[in-house]
Amino acid sequence: MTAYPEQLEHASIYTRGPEDSEESDGEGGLGNLSRLIVRPPGQSGKAKRGQLCFDAAYECGNLGRADHITDLEYDLFVRPDTCRPRSRQRIPRRLIFYHKSSAHRGRKILSIAFAFDREEDVYHFTAATPYSYSRCQKHLAAWEKKAQGFAARESIAQTTQKRRIELVTIGNFDLKENEHKDDHYTTKGKVVEPKKRVVFIIARAHGGEPASSFICQGLLDYLVSSSEKAVAIRNGIVIQVVPMLNPDGVFLGNQRSDLLGSDLNRCWNRATSFAHPALVAIKEQLNKLTTEKRVQLDFIIDIHGDISHEGVFVRGNSYDDVYRFERHAVLPKFLSSRVEAWRAEACFYNADSQAAGTARRTLPTGSVDGYSLLASLGGRRLTPRGPSPSSSPERRVVRPRILSPPLPVTSPPALRALLPRVSRHAVLRARPKTVPDMETILPVITGTTVRTPRLAVVDMSAYIRTPKGYDRPRGHIKHRLARPPRPSHARFTSDEYDTQESDS
Repeated sequence: MTAYPEQLEHASIYTRGPEDSEESDGEGGLGNLSRLIVRPPGQSGKAKRGQLCFDAAYECGNLGRADHITDLEYDLFVRPDTCRPRSRQRIPRRLIFYHKSSAHRGRKILSIAFAFDREEDVYHFTAATPYSYSRCQKHLAAWEKKAQGFAARESIAQTTQKRRIELVTIGNFDLKENEHKDDHYTTKGKVVEPKKRVVFIIARAHGGEPASSFICQGLLDYLVSSSEKAVAIRNGIVIQVVPMLNPDGVFLGNQRSDLLGSDLNRCWNRATSFAHPALVAIKEQLNKLTTEKRVQLDFIIDIHGDISHEGVFVRGNSYDDVYRFERHAVLPKFLSSRVEAWRAEACFYNADSQAAGTARRTLPTGSVDGYSLLASLGGRRLTPRGPSPSSSPERRVVRPRILSPPLPVTSPPALRALLPRVSRHAVLRARPKTVPDMETILPVITGTTVRTPRLAVVDMSAYIRTPKGYDRPRGHIKHRLARPPRPSHARFTSDEYDTQESDS
């Protein structure tokens, strides 16, 4: 990607040692290709013109394998998440077409045709514009200099690989003497003092959702600007932001999990200090806010990216109390009138058990409202030709150049090394099976059909005619050949899993 080439340079963690081979990634277990030139079988020496060099040994890279098929065809395999083999990057089938190839054991693959313009250029293939951990640190370092005086930056925890969990606080918790001078009100004869309102924002719980980092960066840049609304927000409330909750997963190129294979947006209700230090630190920070007498925590917003929908929408909670639910729906209603790409039909509020470990279900207590704010990875709207063009200068620089040629009528021939499945248990399959022919024994029901505007019923005057051969002995029942029964259990592979309707 030409927009930010310095963010995707080779990382020091992938540097090969003198004892590593040419195909080693320098870490012995991460599984990313490191400047591998894919040659035909039996060919060695210097790379020839037209051969491709594949490299994923940088932040956010997840290419695990590349096979040479022909001089113009390569098979690329996306590496699954570390310690979580079933989790990998996958686009829903309703957006693209997966071809069922017999050469790949009947699995569904995505075929892409791409024309390389220049031989010396470097090309990056991504599902969305990447946002790395290094870029987040550089942005926070520059942002901290602009925000001196009304913002603070601190590290509240470290990940398994010793990366920082940043906490940015914008605003001042102390109430000024002349602030809210007329806001004292009386409840049952007691004077209630005003409290400082707090909004807590979490972003990038999943490494494969860079849209949440872009939203968080835009929010931080706006809050330190000289706009009148930004100044009013800084003076009126306190906003605490965790820009990147899963830096290990972002660095390794994982789709959902961290280094240990945990989905951080499903572990809030069972977080441990060993496996989830970031979650424990955030829960302790929220406990401090809720126990403080002069501070009132109003909202907890968890920002995610979504690839199954378009636009911006929320996932909320449902409550039995009608008045509590109406209060919970105020913020989404306000956002619908302010956000241009808002999709009200994609918002829903539930209390299902599958989302029990999410942030919006676990963190809110009492009158605190928790939401999952999701933004599409493909743009504001999806059209038959693809996502709509974005106004971001980065997305204008990185223009997709993907051609979609017509797929072949038939699949390529199967590999000779793979034995057909029908050859197994040939003796059992050759033995014919018989089942009773019950078609001539069941009674025949005839009658007339009475149609009504909304319902079709059978007239009760229908009579039952006994077929011929009813009273024949059971031993004289005709038999007909039947095919062997198919296995009742469903066959699932890693390619059959798809994106679900969830909190990302």
